[in-house]
Amino acid sequence: MKRSSLFTEFSVLLIALIAIALSILAISAHAAPADSDNKRDTELLTARDTPAIVKHGKKTYRDLCQSCHGDEKVTGDAVSNLFDSKWYHGARPAEIERSTLDGFLEKGMPAWKDALPPEDTTAVVAYLLTFQKR
Repeated sequence: MKRSSLFTEFSVLLIALIAIALSILAISAHAAPADSDNKRDTELLTARDTPAIVKHGKKTYRDLCQSCHGDEKVTGDAVSNLFDSKWYHGARPAEIERSTLDGFLEKGMPAWKDALPPEDTTAVVAYLLTFQKR
């Protein structure tokens, strides 16, 4: 076998192995949430079980969110419906919070991170989580 042919085969094999390794890393990064997300999920679920926080979240939601997203009686499959079981941008509590904080300006959803104090964001997410199956 010629040396250049052996080198070419080795190069192809090496590139394939690198591609496989990178794919595995990408999959594992999405499969397991960061520890900080797990911690935040726990905090938000605890807030969901705290009546005073949920009450505050309901008021904040009605004041700031209801005009676009509707009230809890909204039905139908729409991105703006936050009371069904379908989440378009992540259903985990930390993902819902991230969606609230960062928004989706291209879809008309403003980022609230600079406008809402953290306790209001936590309260709104806690309120929304009360509508999800446990």
